[in-house]
Amino acid sequence: STPFAATCIQSLISVHNFLGQPEAANGVLAYASKSLNIQLKDEWYEKLQRWDEALIAYRGRVATCAEADDPAADAVRLEAQEGCMRCLRALGEWEQLQALAEETWPRADAKARERIAPLAAAAVFQMGCLEDMGVYVDCMPKENVEGNLYRAILLVAGDEFVQARVVLDTTQRLLDTQVTALVGESYERAYKGVVCAQQVAELEEVMHYKEHLRVLEARQDLRNATGQDGSPDGSDSVLEECARIRSMWNKRLLGVQANVEVWQKVLAVHGLVIHPMHNLEAWLKYASLCRKTG
Repeated sequence: STPFAATCIQSLISVHNFLGQPEAANGVLAYASKSLNIQLKDEWYEKLQRWDEALIAYRGRVATCAEADDPAADAVRLEAQEGCMRCLRALGEWEQLQALAEETWPRADAKARERIAPLAAAAVFQMGCLEDMGVYVDCMPKENVEGNLYRAILLVAGDEFVQARVVLDTTQRLLDTQVTALVGESYERAYKGVVCAQQVAELEEVMHYKEHLRVLEARQDLRNATGQDGSPDGSDSVLEECARIRSMWNKRLLGVQANVEVWQKVLAVHGLVIHPMHNLEAWLKYASLCRKTG
């Protein structure tokens, strides 16, 4: 029967994705469409990371549900909007994702907000709207790696370093368990955790960088107050340390996968202390990567 065939197709796609065989998964989808005349589902496109097609399909479902005056349709519409948000995140359409999250948030119940929160937090982080992140972070579980990471980002951005270090320690413990389990399956599956571990390490370095900037500001204020100009107060060594951290970040960035999503995550952490205009080399390489990826 068609429902049974559709279930089998979905299971096969999931298995091939789990095994890291995207070509085989796409082959299953093509066979289902041509030979079995099965209507392709939006979540199948999503599983295959065909984000543009998945987004079109989810938006079609949203439009269909919007025309129906039915409480059940509202739940389906919310589910489809969540699908849209996942696609927009994968495509890096942060402005659209932020707008959709703001539209959806008031209608979402507690469970839906828990699912939407990481997507919305990613959008406001990438858009530099950290003042809007708190409401989303509050809805993320404290035993969740992603939730703790965004919580730490918010604390670091607010110069609350003592609390940030506590949250980062918790994140590291959670990551250790997660990555250890996934490495046994495949490095590719564990790589997201590895990138998250890099973000955690670099948030520690961001705090170090910010502390150095505070020292520079304090010394500049002292020079201004005393009328001294260019006195040997150790500022050169502080500037050298800041330059060393920036250089280390750029070298480390070249060692990660040539993947747009990975670069976005790493550069966003650097952006807490370095404006893109002052980090042109890295951002130009990122732009080149985006162009090559299409």
